[in-house]
Amino acid sequence: MRWNYYSGPSIIGRLLTYEKYAMELKKKYTSNVDWYLYNLSVSKKAQGKGTAGKLLRPMLAFCDREKMVCYLETNKESNVSMYEHFGFCLKEKGLIPKSDVMHYAMTRQPL
Repeated sequence: MRWNYYSGPSIIGRLLTYEKYAMELKKKYTSNVDWYLYNLSVSKKAQGKGTAGKLLRPMLAFCDREKMVCYLETNKESNVSMYEHFGFCLKEKGLIPKSDVMHYAMTRQPL
């Protein structure tokens, strides 16, 4: 039986490598005192219609009230400018270890 690249036992190693890399960056830029915004996804049909803003604005307002830094990651360069529109700053860009996947770490200071 041949394993697909995206499944099977090797995926655990890749996930652990990614997790370690991502958490080291998060700690580096936030000292682990932050709100970690995780897994925002908007379907192709809904993109360009303000959906991301409707999802992000309430959370960002909460973080501002609580004076908390927001941290997020993306693997798509096209998402960086959208997050910058909401006040995030790109902190680091680099390949996830042992992969060809680009990773963008971003933070947003409370207003």
